[in-house]
Amino acid sequence: MNFWGATGALVHTITSWTIGIAGSGFLAYSIFKGTSGNTEWSRVLVIIVLAFFNIVFWAGFEQAGGTFNLFAADNTDRFVGGFEIPVTWFQNINPIAIVTLAPIFSLIWFKLSKSNLNPRTPIKFAMAMFIGAIAFYIMSIAQDMVTEGGEGTLISPMWLVVVYVLLTIGELMLSPIGLSMVTKLSPRKITSVMMGVWMASFALGNYLAATLESILETYEFDLYPFIAMLMMISGVCLLILTPILNKFMKGIH
Repeated sequence: MNFWGATGALVHTITSWTIGIAGSGFLAYSIFKGTSGNTEWSRVLVIIVLAFFNIVFWAGFEQAGGTFNLFAADNTDRFVGGFEIPVTWFQNINPIAIVTLAPIFSLIWFKLSKSNLNPRTPIKFAMAMFIGAIAFYIMSIAQDMVTEGGEGTLISPMWLVVVYVLLTIGELMLSPIGLSMVTKLSPRKITSVMMGVWMASFALGNYLAATLESILETYEFDLYPFIAMLMMISGVCLLILTPILNKFMKGIH
């Protein structure tokens, strides 16, 4: 911590790139050493492809702890009677929605599985992307309402509540499914390594969530419409790739 605080941006950049390259090199070496045969390689490829889409989802989802909080603080009418709802309370929506909806989703997947109608993993990922795209389209509308209304315009916090719930539904269709997929598809020798790859995709998603707005400002793109379009395109790509990914999964659902 003292080293990081006592050094400048150049040292931070060099250190970050060194750690990133070294970590990526270790993961790549471990995968090549621990994977053999066409079946294992095709399954590892599926994990890597879906990890890229996982990055996209979490780059959007983690706006909940960043730009959504700023939007709630500056652009929503949080007064109920004489009480002002703290901005931090919006972070409770996700865990409440998870506790409420997780058993329902579990039951839905169980029922669909018994009827041989349970969607394959890439389809569930695509559905999560489409739901995320809808959430950010709603946020785009909310942002436009604030912009068009002029300075001091406040909108209902229910806009954010709906978006948080939609993103939680997307999370439930992607996060637990992804973890299960990694354990099923990974070669036994490198299951922990592939789980590390999957966790790294979460980390990259979080990093993009923190830096995306500043990057987009350089090119004069609005954040929420961009993420909505990115998720929509990702969902379409997943649908196109689904037959190939299903084939490469070699019988794993």
